[in-house]
Amino acid sequence: MSELKKQKSEIKKLVALGPERLAMMLLNEAGRYEEVGQRVELAVTGQESLEALIAGIKKSFGRYTNSRLAAAWEKSFPLSRELEDIRTAIVETILPKLPKAACELLERMVKLHVAVLGNVDDSYGVLGDVFWQAVSDWGAAYARIPDRNAKVLAMMVFQKIMSNDYGMYDSIVPAFGEALGETGLAELEKLTRKELSQIPPLQPDENRRGIDENWSRRLPLCHTLEEIADLRDDPDGFIEAVTLLGRPMVYCREIAERLMKRGRIEEALDWLHRYDGPHQHDTVALKAKGLTALGREAEARNMLWQDFVQTLSQSSYAGVLELTPQDEIEERQKEAINTARAHRRIHEALSFLMEQSFLSDAASLVINRWKELDGDTYSTLRPAAEKLAADFPLAAVLLRRCLVEAILEKGQSKYYRYAIEDLMQTDILSRMVKDWHNIETQEHYLSRLRDRHGKKSSFWSRYN
Repeated sequence: MSELKKQKSEIKKLVALGPERLAMMLLNEAGRYEEVGQRVELAVTGQESLEALIAGIKKSFGRYTNSRLAAAWEKSFPLSRELEDIRTAIVETILPKLPKAACELLERMVKLHVAVLGNVDDSYGVLGDVFWQAVSDWGAAYARIPDRNAKVLAMMVFQKIMSNDYGMYDSIVPAFGEALGETGLAELEKLTRKELSQIPPLQPDENRRGIDENWSRRLPLCHTLEEIADLRDDPDGFIEAVTLLGRPMVYCREIAERLMKRGRIEEALDWLHRYDGPHQHDTVALKAKGLTALGREAEARNMLWQDFVQTLSQSSYAGVLELTPQDEIEERQKEAINTARAHRRIHEALSFLMEQSFLSDAASLVINRWKELDGDTYSTLRPAAEKLAADFPLAAVLLRRCLVEAILEKGQSKYYRYAIEDLMQTDILSRMVKDWHNIETQEHYLSRLRDRHGKKSSFWSRYN
């Protein structure tokens, strides 16, 4: 039975119990579990009236005290569900009809992050995600208030930026962009520049990558100017902001993207060519896009090809084919296959050949270079073994053997079930192998494996 059919069947069974019995069961669970109790309370008050729901939400905010939260250090998931229920009720039920009330509630909810994150372990980020979304909703709610004061709102946003200890206001400017409008953005820019003027300026050095003693004060202010520039679609404002931060070369890619968006291709390429930092590969596609826009397709294709030769990048290869005349594509594909088969990074080569469906060449790669394979790269090897099994059983056997040995060599008993499955697959696949290419047969392989790992009795007992 499919999951959907099973779910429908369960719903029918529950409906058959009748509303009164279900209500009693739900109330019993609400009495036992605080999270369920709050969910029931929100649902019930939401049906009574908006005023009752608003009062219920305000009441629920009072539950997030330091004493209660201190006892919930490891309860980030249930707490996040509680808060998400509240956020959903505000956004879906109250906001459409009472945007001012929704704004007030979202503001109070967002303020809770200090107490919550200060007392509860949020290593998985689930609480942070709820608060981040609440900030976004808060900004969208303000945009629905027609008589808002943009300058007052700008001051509020600025104050949040300056008291952003937990990073929940990192994206408050784009969240409030529509609500601020140009008047509010201008006021926010003025406040930001005034605060920035109190910090000693950096000496001009476009290659600066380090930080100074005023970095923590300067960063949020420059970041605010960056976001204001983006809301205005102003690449020059963005360049000024990252220059004030003292790191224009670090932002070459971001600058180029913004310049290209405005059709300033030559300037964008100039920024990209000036970048000499790490991860040069990350700028290749953008350079090619710029060159193509200028009608320099051959230059773009050659650059993408050189990047592919070095990295076996799937995206660079796709870019090469896109810029290659139709009658030359087959020859280019052959060159790509030969490049991959000879590449020093065998796992990237295997991934490329499999992704492009060059299965015969992938199988040859495995058969000729299987000793270079690392069985720990199971996310590459196991899918490849599955795809190669039908037509290239020897390659699939070799891939599965690598996976088995990686686990046995480390004695990772908790992963034995995977190794057993892989070894059983090699038994099945080996019967399909007609030419072993001077590689040990399954019988010899099992004998060698037992000689080396015979003492791992829990593995062999389960395999046998």
